[in-house]
Amino acid sequence: MKLSRSASLFICTTLLSFPFSLFAFFFLPPAGCPASALDRSADPSEGRFEDTWMAVMLQGKKVGYSHSEMTRTGDRIETRVTTYLRIQRGGVPLEIQTVESNTETLDGRPVSFANEMKMSDQPMKIRGTVADGKMTVVTEQFGVPMTQEVDYPQGALMPWAAHRETLKHEIKPGTKINLSVFMPDFALNVGVPTTTEILEQGSVEVMGKNTPGYKVKLTMVINGAEIVSTGWVDRQYNPLRQETSMMGMTFEMVACSEQQAKEAIVDVELMVDTLIPVGRSIDRDKAQSITFKIMPKSDKKLTVDIPETSMQKVVSRTDREVVFRVSRLDHAALRKGKDAAVPDSLQPFLKANAYITSNDPQVRQLATGAIEGVHHPYEQADRLRRKVSEVIEYKGLGVGFASAAEICRNKEGDCSEHGVLLAALARAAGIPSRLVCGLLYVPEFGGKENVLGFHMWAQLWINGRWVDMDSAWNQTDVDPTHIALATSSGEDFTVGSLISSAMLHINEWSVSIVKVEEHGNH
Repeated sequence: MKLSRSASLFICTTLLSFPFSLFAFFFLPPAGCPASALDRSADPSEGRFEDTWMAVMLQGKKVGYSHSEMTRTGDRIETRVTTYLRIQRGGVPLEIQTVESNTETLDGRPVSFANEMKMSDQPMKIRGTVADGKMTVVTEQFGVPMTQEVDYPQGALMPWAAHRETLKHEIKPGTKINLSVFMPDFALNVGVPTTTEILEQGSVEVMGKNTPGYKVKLTMVINGAEIVSTGWVDRQYNPLRQETSMMGMTFEMVACSEQQAKEAIVDVELMVDTLIPVGRSIDRDKAQSITFKIMPKSDKKLTVDIPETSMQKVVSRTDREVVFRVSRLDHAALRKGKDAAVPDSLQPFLKANAYITSNDPQVRQLATGAIEGVHHPYEQADRLRRKVSEVIEYKGLGVGFASAAEICRNKEGDCSEHGVLLAALARAAGIPSRLVCGLLYVPEFGGKENVLGFHMWAQLWINGRWVDMDSAWNQTDVDPTHIALATSSGEDFTVGSLISSAMLHINEWSVSIVKVEEHGNH
């Protein structure tokens, strides 16, 4: 069944996994094992020596579980974390499963890693080996591997090494542990700065029982955005409970048995709580430019970083508000403009990667057919945008995040699939492209009226500038209800490339419309 275009709003579901992976990364204890029996030395016993289950909660309801293990085989330590989530997006059920593994030497040197994420019909597999400061990384979908060699982030610790470093510190209020960790789901070629702080000693409720422990604060910084989790551990650093608030939602993990982790999972609506009311209707077809104002809901200073693009310019900024204007581009001028050489700095925006699979034979064939006989970059871009709008027949929310190779075969997806496929077709045609993650106005969604919701589209480099195009909404001339929060080349296609502080803290600020300028119908 085809869905309305308003269903093309999205939440990038890969973002859901990182609050849980962060906590599991540092604290990987054995479930049901007494503290006195723990082998927490730098020389653990052979076999599996850590095994824990945690229930995953969203908005106070259980939506899945996380299972963490550590196993020693000779002088190798393998860490394995499996996370399962079941949610609803716009009333459409979606299952997400990730399996992350890392292999290290007994003294904490990185050896290899592998991640498998299933959010669509075809799982995305990533594996890598580390040697002499370099990583050979292989991504695979449809049995087709893509290999690249990149530098391993110097000083970044995998889970066992981070675990060893954490356990060297006495657990008492005031203890602070600063580490750089390797988290390839979130940042492949840079270490993620993390800080663990022991705040206080007290007690916390865990599965109906009042349990003594220590309150900890975990902070990580990805792409300049700070993510803070508050948790509780016991005196051996066994995890008890963790909570993270972001995008207007509260995520929790609670230590439990395997049976408790897997039972009574319920579907929770994900998208409605992230919608932002704007207080008035907008005629998107007539709107030529819109001036927005962002203000914090509390007395805190405003820390939102609004990027400037070809369409979006900051008008004024103070500690209490940001005013910015989004305006349509002059597409008549773009159509008449002369072709410009692509500068060397834009080479990353022409490369294929795990999701923007511009080297896939079917993607290349689709691009070639769309622009046959057309030579001007603007006309080519318009043809490619129209082809994506046509190819994706089912505008649904049942796909978590798919590669261009999968999209052109399955012809299904929401705005993220439209954006990814357009970016891939553009690169296959020799046009630099990048993804934009931001907000879009819709008159009604999930029973709420006149709201902004998360959205994704693409920008193509035409005549020396980035030009926004939105295949999900059939727009080559993108309307000014699109607010950009982050852009990404996808070169290091991880969650981190899509994260911005504005996205994570969207529940902390309000948006109002200062002015709408209209000039006829477009």
